[in-house]
Amino acid sequence: MASLSEWPSRAARWLKESFLSEIGSNLWIAVIAMLSAYWANLAIHWKYFGFGVGLAFSYMALHQLIVERKGRRFVSVEFRPSSGPSPDIVIGVKNLSEAREFWAQAETIQGKNTGGGFRRKSYNLKWELSVKKRLSIACGEEQNLVIARWTKDYSNQLCEVNLIGLHEMDEEVVDSARWNLFPGEDLPEFTICISVFAHGANMPARATFVVKPETYHGPLEMKRIST
Repeated sequence: MASLSEWPSRAARWLKESFLSEIGSNLWIAVIAMLSAYWANLAIHWKYFGFGVGLAFSYMALHQLIVERKGRRFVSVEFRPSSGPSPDIVIGVKNLSEAREFWAQAETIQGKNTGGGFRRKSYNLKWELSVKKRLSIACGEEQNLVIARWTKDYSNQLCEVNLIGLHEMDEEVVDSARWNLFPGEDLPEFTICISVFAHGANMPARATFVVKPETYHGPLEMKRIST
């Protein structure tokens, strides 16, 4: 049996799990506020002890919910991948909030036909027009992150895809895969999760993409598979 002091946090947890969206949270805050006012009115006019207790619990649950919501500060950006096949794959990050510093990381989740034992890796991403990890982006503006690069070796009839990351202030190849320029060749495919962080926010924006050659002779394409 939970103690009386635990009921406010339990009530707030139930409310949060019932409506995880921001709209749901706002709705519950409004409902609790109206119930609190109703109970307060009954407690004042009819002096019902039970309603006074209900008012106290409602107020504490509301306070707990508001505190938890204030603690979650989400990064608000729009992901805009390269349109169509391209030798270089970039993804635009459009800032939908106030101007701030952004940085990004990627994690390779899955690799197919990569020519060796695949290992999950986490690494920093490079901004297209900067060698620094962090970049200031104004509200409504967009900057590109470099994701992958495709090359073709005609003399050896080979193609290669390189996943690009940032090491200190230098571009680096994080992972790569080659394939022969023959029809029916098993083409490599990387699934990566991209996370964008921002100064003043503690909940990054994330999206998962698949990077692969369009055909056996290239170039590359990038498709979003989840948020």
